[in-house]
Amino acid sequence: MNTRIFHKGLLGLVIGSLLSSCGGGGGSASQTSSYETTLQLDHYMDGCNGMFEYLCLRARSSDTADWAPIGNAIQGFKFEWGHRYSLRIRVTERAVPPIPDAPSTQVTYELLQLQSDTPQPSKTAFTIKIRQPQYSLELANDGSWRLLGLPLSCSTAICLSLAKAQSTRQEVQLDFDHSNAPQGPLNLLAVRLSGA
Repeated sequence: MNTRIFHKGLLGLVIGSLLSSCGGGGGSASQTSSYETTLQLDHYMDGCNGMFEYLCLRARSSDTADWAPIGNAIQGFKFEWGHRYSLRIRVTERAVPPIPDAPSTQVTYELLQLQSDTPQPSKTAFTIKIRQPQYSLELANDGSWRLLGLPLSCSTAICLSLAKAQSTRQEVQLDFDHSNAPQGPLNLLAVRLSGA
């Protein structure tokens, strides 16, 4: 998923109904609207694409909603890997001049209240999809690997498979768990190429 999907998907699904109740429909092109909502954040980030690939938060509006990416940071909130959150946030939308292939609205998020912070069990598994491994995976001078700047921990065999993944232009799925301390490297368990 890319960030445009969030703006069209989650924004429409999660928050769209709030706009009508907050008087967010219609108005001038320079209109700014602001409203409050509750979001759940997943215990890990996923690959997102814009001008370049980056890691973004995964959010949903309820336990039954699908996870969707949030391409922007939440002001006043610090994400910690391995924790699932419920947040009360303020969403501010500002109309921006039209730019081809860009959202017509600039969206910012501000933390109002941390409602819950639930650490996940240490062996909780998750998968991050990377669409541009040739740019997103990096072998450092010390022989360690990084995913979009984040250090990885992996066995010799798994780390060797990253070199193959980096040389391909195929989507790569990286399987992790939360074995390490939250500030430690991400613990890589497997590397899967799309279609393999």
